[in-house]
Amino acid sequence: MTEQPIIIDLGSSEIKSGFFGQSLPSVRFQNIIGEPFSKKVSPELTKKYYISSECDKYNNNLKIRYPIKRGIFCKDDDIQLIFEYIFNKMNLNTERIKEHPLLITEPINNKFSNSEKISEILFEKMNIPSLIFAKQPLLSLISTGYSTGVILESGSDITQSCVSYEGYLIENSFIRYDYGGKDITNILKVLINKRNPNIVNKYFDDIKVLNEIKEKQCYIKIIKDDNDDYISIDSEYILPDGYRLNLKDEKILAPEILFNNKLIYAEYQTFHEMIFNSINNADINIKNKLYKTVILSGGNTQFKGIEEKLKLQLSELIPKGVDIKIRTQINPELNCWKGGNIIASLNTFNKMVVNKKEWEEIGKNIIHIKNI
Repeated sequence: MTEQPIIIDLGSSEIKSGFFGQSLPSVRFQNIIGEPFSKKVSPELTKKYYISSECDKYNNNLKIRYPIKRGIFCKDDDIQLIFEYIFNKMNLNTERIKEHPLLITEPINNKFSNSEKISEILFEKMNIPSLIFAKQPLLSLISTGYSTGVILESGSDITQSCVSYEGYLIENSFIRYDYGGKDITNILKVLINKRNPNIVNKYFDDIKVLNEIKEKQCYIKIIKDDNDDYISIDSEYILPDGYRLNLKDEKILAPEILFNNKLIYAEYQTFHEMIFNSINNADINIKNKLYKTVILSGGNTQFKGIEEKLKLQLSELIPKGVDIKIRTQINPELNCWKGGNIIASLNTFNKMVVNKKEWEEIGKNIIHIKNI
């Protein structure tokens, strides 16, 4: 008999994990791995790898990397490292891991080889009892209480959109591009560097400072009229040593790439184009209904002004008179994990998962047949 399912939202920037029934994930950590440059430089570095907050103490002596990029584990060895860290943070020993089914989130149109390798390591090396992979946009939609709608999910390095009708994803509507919050952070760094090269060199090797500037200072500019609150753009950000960094148009130009790809001469569909094209690929009879349920999810959808801008841009693409309703939630970066929690509550969940016997008898293809 298996115990409570574990829901694991595998983000490129942050991982969230927790048991079914919890209102919030009990474990959240930055998804980074640090490898020592040399033990000669710092003899106290006794481990081969440091994960997340373990890196803080030795940050200057570690080569920091993200084990997951654009939804894919870069190295097979990192899979076991990260899952062992998750289980350790959840106080699960080797025996207890054998008792808990896993629900693992993944982006749409992800490489099959990624979920196959994760499954292989979890079943054969970590002895989990069962697992299932679930598409992130569908989970996010479920978390909002809707079963029909169009979902735009944007995280640290993936933006994806698709249509769900009565709880079923319409595969023809899948659109995914590999850009997100990390790209905005990188552009912000470049823009600030143009006016403050010495400041960037001194502080911005630490990505946390840049991310905080992005999250607290950046916003989406909406042109309405001369009294628009978004017109005034100058502000200050106080750096760790007390230096006052003056911020100008970089705080609106960086997130503007979500609506204007010409700013960085890149070929990808913007937020409003992705939503429009996902809906366009759905049945004509449900299009108007979909525009009334446009769901924004993921940490990269939290910029001030994003709902107003998106509605404005969409209205220029669709016929006049079509009602558009943008629906957001508090803490949209948690939508996906919460949706997984709802799936795990279903009476049929234990029949939905791939168990170890099926994995051994049928092979790796079973995880693509039984998924959400």
